[in-house]
Amino acid sequence: MFHLSKILHVLTLGLWFGTAIFFSFVVGLNLFGTFGRVAAEPPAEREIWFPMWDAFDGPSPDPAFAEPLRKEQGTRAAGVAIAPLFHWYFGIQAVCALLASATALALRQKGVGRIHAIRATVLLTALITVALGWWLEHVVEDLRGPRNSTFDAMVRQSTPHVEDVRAAVEARKEFARWHLASLGLNMVTVVLVTIAMAQAAYLPSSQHPVDKTVRA
Repeated sequence: MFHLSKILHVLTLGLWFGTAIFFSFVVGLNLFGTFGRVAAEPPAEREIWFPMWDAFDGPSPDPAFAEPLRKEQGTRAAGVAIAPLFHWYFGIQAVCALLASATALALRQKGVGRIHAIRATVLLTALITVALGWWLEHVVEDLRGPRNSTFDAMVRQSTPHVEDVRAAVEARKEFARWHLASLGLNMVTVVLVTIAMAQAAYLPSSQHPVDKTVRA
């Protein structure tokens, strides 16, 4: 059971670390970057599968919006594409966090030194950040609707009304605040998992700690 705990701990950390890094820095950045680049192209140069809606091709009525305004279509498309992945992302993290924390607590009883207590603390903290991050993701998703609907109401007018612009800006700022909080918390999780991954090099080497007391 001791060796099984170490194997499960390392495999779980590896899956968690790889998932967090790949989703945060490869999937997210590339998805939004690609759709943003395609959306920024002039309507005449657009691919046929990503047609332009005329309302998105006007000038930006406020610095809070993208310039050119048509970039909003890319952001919207990327959001639709990535939204279903969050359930898998946080689900995998939650399972890994529970298993890693449980094995870290078990291994703590077998090792000598503060490193094992620190490992357990780091992973329990990471578990809490995952739970908070999952909750924040739902908050952000709830705010996505008002952000999109107020923007659509604004661009439906050939000359946007002041009150429509104001409503769209406020909804966008509220969404941005919570979205940044979600991203920041995710970075905290990534840092904690990276620390725990590095600590895997210092797992207990035997089930029974060696007594290093020097005898007279």
